[in-house]
Amino acid sequence: RWASVASPELRVPPRPQYVPQRLALIEEDKPQIRPKKIQDTSSLQLWWLGLGGFQIPKAQVQIKVKHPRSVLASPARAVLSAMHARLVNLVLEEPSDAFQMCGISYSVASASDGLSVSFSGFNEHLAQLQQLVLPKLREPQVKSSDFEMIRRQMMLELQDVTSQQPYQHAMEAMELVSVTQTHSRKAMLQAVQDVWAVSLTEHQAMLDEFFAAPRLLVLVSGNLAPSDATAFATEALQILSAPRHSGLFGPVAGLWDRFYSFLFGGAGKDGKDGARPLVLKIEKDLEVRVPNPISKDPNSATITSYQYGVPSLADRLRFSLISGIIDRPVFQILRTEHQLGYVVFGFATAHVDILEVRILVQGFRESPDVVATLIDETVTNLTQSFHRMSPKEFEVRKDSLRRDLKKPAANLGEFAGRFWSQIWDETYCFDKMDKELKLLDNITLPSLAKVWEETTQSLETRKKMTVKLFGSNPSSGEVAIPAVQKENAALVTDLEHLDFDEAPRWPHRYVCE
Repeated sequence: RWASVASPELRVPPRPQYVPQRLALIEEDKPQIRPKKIQDTSSLQLWWLGLGGFQIPKAQVQIKVKHPRSVLASPARAVLSAMHARLVNLVLEEPSDAFQMCGISYSVASASDGLSVSFSGFNEHLAQLQQLVLPKLREPQVKSSDFEMIRRQMMLELQDVTSQQPYQHAMEAMELVSVTQTHSRKAMLQAVQDVWAVSLTEHQAMLDEFFAAPRLLVLVSGNLAPSDATAFATEALQILSAPRHSGLFGPVAGLWDRFYSFLFGGAGKDGKDGARPLVLKIEKDLEVRVPNPISKDPNSATITSYQYGVPSLADRLRFSLISGIIDRPVFQILRTEHQLGYVVFGFATAHVDILEVRILVQGFRESPDVVATLIDETVTNLTQSFHRMSPKEFEVRKDSLRRDLKKPAANLGEFAGRFWSQIWDETYCFDKMDKELKLLDNITLPSLAKVWEETTQSLETRKKMTVKLFGSNPSSGEVAIPAVQKENAALVTDLEHLDFDEAPRWPHRYVCE
């Protein structure tokens, strides 16, 4: 009856196109506990993980499209790379809707050394989604009006310093000072405002460099057999390696691309394509003194960081324990007792290739100079926490960490995620958890105290960096940064003119033992 209704508004909507019909599971001799390499060539490295104990007719495919880091050496290229993911999502918003209605989705993101693409959901139609997404990843074919809309969106976001908290601006300053290949917000804003450097033509030139000789790293997990995984990855490589259509640019597109790329920061041929971001190796205390960029915001932020260096697996365990030990006392002393602000954290964290201990405070009651002194006192007092801790409490903390390490993955995405970061970074430490569980038994409280003291207290081994972001005066609304002289510390007051090109850097290394 409803099918014969004349009015289109009253007709039954069409059946969703990508509802899965084939729900059978692949057969495995035994569940994979680690990825298995099934192909490794100059252009494709393929890993297969299988169902991983999750008996559902779904799969997840994660792809890294590697490109030389030098392609994004300029701020303009960094802006274009960030825009690219948004442009792809924009052109796919409508055509991908039918897939997403049926539980099949994709994601696209940009990184400094590659494009990230993932597909997830019911495995039956994943290949069709790939055939829709990857050609647009290679060549979005966006209208100039859409490109201009995304460019203006990025410009507004970079102009809006209120979208971040003061401590986040302080962390940006720390990153800019300490890590190579980092672009400042100001440099990115200047780039996005340049309609010559950030243009459709330059965007296409960048994509041509991205896909000139693509190398794919692929992890397939879930309900796809090895043969299906191979077919999926091979098709992905074929799509991304295909020459682009000339489109509206015509036969002179290549000349224009090369011209703009030469002017605005394409990849050089100087052999530096493999260079990675490296962290500054602090030789003497370093202090960064900058204003809060948020107009008339009285909040200041102070971050004190202590570098440890490139860690072993045992070191990673020690700092995981340290992070849990200092978290509550730092908050108790600096927030509850000194009332310095609501944002107070003490933690250990990975920073590119190294580990660091960081204390972070945001508030308006005291200036960063006062806060930094209180942080130093707190860190010194925390040393006694390690010496006063009972063996029983230490074992309780180790047991808690052991449970966290053993905790099974809750879903397929979490299971695959444990290995994908290793594949992305090409460190391949797939047995990390097993090794850490064995190493944890041998970690002692004295070794923890020793590492803490060497990292934060010893003047011979300590590598300390402090970022002080000064808020505005509540009365005048202006920022006044007191002038200081530091005999035993280096000072940075201008983030746009840094002079660390010849400074020592921590090496790029991952220790899987």
